[in-house]
Amino acid sequence: MQALKDGFYPPGGYRFTETDGTPFEASDVTSLVNKVWGYRRRAGLDATAAQRDVHAQLCTRSPGICQEVGELKRPEPDKVLQGRVAVRAASLLDGRMSKAYRFVDRPEADARARICKGCKFCVDWNSGDSCPPCKKNILEILTVAVKPEALHEGMLGKACRLGGEDLSAEVWTKEHKLLEEAPNTCWRKPQP
Repeated sequence: MQALKDGFYPPGGYRFTETDGTPFEASDVTSLVNKVWGYRRRAGLDATAAQRDVHAQLCTRSPGICQEVGELKRPEPDKVLQGRVAVRAASLLDGRMSKAYRFVDRPEADARARICKGCKFCVDWNSGDSCPPCKKNILEILTVAVKPEALHEGMLGKACRLGGEDLSAEVWTKEHKLLEEAPNTCWRKPQP
């Protein structure tokens, strides 16, 4: 089986087109695989071959940056989610430094946290033994980025599996991405 070599960037970027014509694009191969995997799961399709299919399509377009591998293993979900939380934390810090982000008041953040606590997509991102220094750094970045005084204490270590953000920070932000696939009770679900 062919797979993209580590450290190689495919010409045209990390892109994949699903068999139904749905296009995907990401900043790295792991994110691309996760997008395809999530799409297939939500669409009721077999998601088990997402990683193989993404690598196969990338290698068909750019065979010179691929290599033969025995087996591809999908990253552990804990590490994938942790990576998504880290990317959002860095984005929040950037926005805070440039004053691009605005924040809601305490009652609004508390109401959002109550909704998230009861949601099936609210999961621990800070559990397990993967990269303790990474987790510590993410929490430090979030503390600076969101509220110098504190993160939302009721949501520490929790993340939205759909959006990939740390909820102790996200419940404070006025600017956040909407999630079409979120439950109807979610404060991030687009309103008609």
